[in-house]
Amino acid sequence: MAHWRQDQRDTYPVRAGPSSASRACGRSLLPLPVLAVAASVACFSSTACVAAYLGLAVRFATERGAPLAKSNYPVHRSIFAVDIQGSTSRLRTNPVKEQLRAEVYSLLYRSMGDVGIVEAYRDPPADRGDGVLVTIRPADQVPKTLLLNRLAPRLTSHLVDYNRGLPEAERPQRQLRLRAVAHAGEVHFDGRGCFGEAVDLAFRLLNAPRFKACLAHGSSPLALIVSEDIYWSIVRHDYDGIRSRDYHQIAQVTVTGRRHRGWVHIPWRDRDGEARFRLAS
Repeated sequence: MAHWRQDQRDTYPVRAGPSSASRACGRSLLPLPVLAVAASVACFSSTACVAAYLGLAVRFATERGAPLAKSNYPVHRSIFAVDIQGSTSRLRTNPVKEQLRAEVYSLLYRSMGDVGIVEAYRDPPADRGDGVLVTIRPADQVPKTLLLNRLAPRLTSHLVDYNRGLPEAERPQRQLRLRAVAHAGEVHFDGRGCFGEAVDLAFRLLNAPRFKACLAHGSSPLALIVSEDIYWSIVRHDYDGIRSRDYHQIAQVTVTGRRHRGWVHIPWRDRDGEARFRLAS
């Protein structure tokens, strides 16, 4: 048993002892008695016992969202971020900004929950002052198409409902209009959040002057811009609910000396109340 515990420490960097194992078992989706029986059966051989312990440890780390790679290694993420249009308006005092921030988080969480982007598939959101950054882990249940044909329309619908519910006198201060960006790439994490060239590019697109103008000159509560990676790998293939002819290349930004294009999509509601997209005239 002592030899097995040493192998265990050498194989996976966790503290040895019953307390670590019990905490890992406590996080499992299986009842503790079932895990105990499985562990007893597996421990007939030292090799099987190590494998069983490693499986529990990896499962515990995955459910907690802890990266298994070293912190200086990149990990792939889908990126979705939003920013409040006109957040620096003189009408928007700090108390109003606080209310709008809370509403953006509420609407974004509700929209993600509606389309199945639950907490297990995403990292903790990164606050951006007047916006929010969400990074989504690679999973078959959350393909990148979901950001375009379900998340963006659902968020638009919630924004329309929120704005319609405001008293007429409060709309100049509290009406919400958002710019959104969809991208994907390699990101890094430290104790303060995520960073990297992919994140830089997403926010360059989000803040591109021509993209801001699209929302400013239209009436839609949301405008979406997608990166070249998303356009060429997703949009141009016309997957269900995505029409490439509704995306228009009007923005261009520079990151690390390279030029990147962005395709813009403007949402609206059809006669049935469903969110669709078109370019503002």
